[in-house]
This record gives sequence, structure tokens and C-alpha cells, in this order.
Amino acid sequence: MDKVKTHLKKIYNSKKKRELWLKNRKRIREQIHNQQVNSRICEHPIDDQDATEEFRSEQNESIVVNESMDSIINYSDEDELVESPATLNIREKILLLFLNQLKHNSTNQSVVDSAIVTNFCVGNPIFPLSYATLRDKARIYDPILSKYYYCGCGIIGPVDEKSSLLVCKKKCKQVIDCNTGRYFCYISLKSLLEYFIPQIHQFLRFNHSESSYDSNQQYHDITDGSVYRSMADPNCLIIYFGFDGVSFTEKGNKSIWPLMIYICELPFNMRTQLAFPLAIHSCVSPPTCWMIQPLIDELIQIENNPLEVSILDGDRWIDKKFTVKLLCGICDAPARAKVLNTVQHNGYFGCSR
Repeated sequence: MDKVKTHLKKIYNSKKKRELWLKNRKRIREQIHNQQVNSRICEHPIDDQDATEEFRSEQNESIVVNESMDSIINYSDEDELVESPATLNIREKILLLFLNQLKHNSTNQSVVDSAIVTNFCVGNPIFPLSYATLRDKARIYDPILSKYYYCGCGIIGPVDEKSSLLVCKKKCKQVIDCNTGRYFCYISLKSLLEYFIPQIHQFLRFNHSESSYDSNQQYHDITDGSVYRSMADPNCLIIYFGFDGVSFTEKGNKSIWPLMIYICELPFNMRTQLAFPLAIHSCVSPPTCWMIQPLIDELIQIENNPLEVSILDGDRWIDKKFTVKLLCGICDAPARAKVLNTVQHNGYFGCSR
């Protein structure tokens, strides 16, 4: 008789646990649904403190939740869970969400859903529940691409995306159809440097002009040259560009021409890895010398109105001004002829002859 009572008691307890589990699962689904609804109608994320109190007050003994992301769970080859200490800050964690979106080509809402699920599993609302806020927290560089169309006397631009027909207001008075006209895309040098200088400032070396260099020795870098050393200044960034074209079709009738910018003050290994794309041309015909005109215009503007950026110096932010100077351009023979607007290297009176 005692065995029967014990067995019935176990059945009763297991039934209660099942009901409790179903109740908790229903509450979890309702909570996630409410967060998804709030993320669609609210532009700003919920307050972190209120959200933390709400999460913790509704915890049940049958739900195991970590208090923070102090450990990251990985899978080993034997499918055993292994915990390793986390060293990521909030910005790096958000960047992982965006890298996952880029890898799987998923939607913006999937990023928000991942943030919601992670917040619930962790127990702390570490991620905002708005896509726009996630982008702001990650400080992603989102440049504005400006279009410049070629015309008979130069270029027209920057051009609004809504434009369909363009008329040159200079000498040629050419009418250009935006759907068929030749153009290139350009990113503002000013916006690019204002974003990246605070992040790379600790690696910049402005003391090249002060160090001694024996002219009889071999040149190891562009910063060893006398021209660079005469231009170097602690409040000046010296850049050079790389320009070349490459075919990307089997027939070779279409080519892409990127214009890359390099900062001389960066160490050589880092400089070669941090090539900043500034402009790009892609068409059947190659670009003209006018492709570097927006860069020249910006350099003149920066010379008159230096860049103003905030630099982290120890534990405080300081404002600094920088001018930007162009040292040289690195091109092969065909690209050099385009930049100099001369006859190609294989023609009569070709460039550099």
C-alpha cells in the first residue's frame, strides 16, 4: 500500500512540474512577443534598469538564466560544453550581430530578434531592441556615396539619386541621361577621416621628420624620402593614393577602377591593411582624369578649414585639428596616363617619355 501511495505521489509531482513548465513556456512566449511589438513601435530601447528588474522579478526556479555574459559557451569536438571568459565590450558584441547578418544575408529584423533572444537567455538587457540604436551603439561607418557623371568638359555632381536628366551648366551644356550616363561614386574624404582618426590616432607616428636618416642608406618606406620629411608635421596627415583597373568579366569588356587612400603616418604593416576606398568607377570604358577632381577639391577645403576631431588622451577627450596633404599617387602605366591626362604609354609621346 505504501508503494502505491509513493508511486501516485510521484505521478502527482511530475504532473505539477509539467503544468509549471507549460505555464513558464507560455509566459516566455508572451514576453518575447511583447518585446517584439515594443521594438517595432518604439524608436528607443527600453530602460536598462527597468528591464533588468522586470526580468529578475519574473524568474522561476525551473528556469536557469545566467546573470551576465561573463562566460561564453562553445562546443568542443566531443560536443561537451566548455566555458571560456568573455573579453568583448558591448560594441564588439553588437558588431558580432551585424557580422552574422552579413554572413547569412539576413534582414534587419533578424538582428533585432537575435538581440531579444540573447537578452532573455542572458537575463540582462545588454542589447538595445531597436535596429537604429544598435547601429549607433556599434558606431558603424555608413558613408554617403555621391555620384559624379562625366560630361564633355569635366564632371557633374554630386548628383541627387532622384535626378533623371542632367544638364551641364559649364561650357559643354551636355544633356546626360542618368540611366545610361557614365559615372563614378565618391566618398567624402573629410567624413572618412573624421570617423577613423579617433580610432587609429594611437598608432599614428608624427616624428618621422625629427629622426635622423642617412641618405646613403637604402629607402625602406615612403616616409624615408626627403619630400615626405619636408611636409611632415604633428598637425598634418599626409596621404597618397593608389589607382588601378582590373577586368571582372570573362570577355574583359568591363573593368572596375578603385581609388584607394593610404595614411603615411601609420606603420607600414598597418597602412597596407588599412587602405581606405575613396572612389570607384565601373564601366565598359575606363575613367578619365576627372575622377580625382573631388579629392582635389576636398583637399583645398581641408587646407582652409582643418579637420576637427575628438581624441581620447588618457581618461579625457581633447579636440585636435588636422590638415591633410597629398604626397603622391601610385599607378601602373595605363592608370598613370589617365591621372595625368596624357597619351597612353604605348602611343606616340606617351606619358613619362
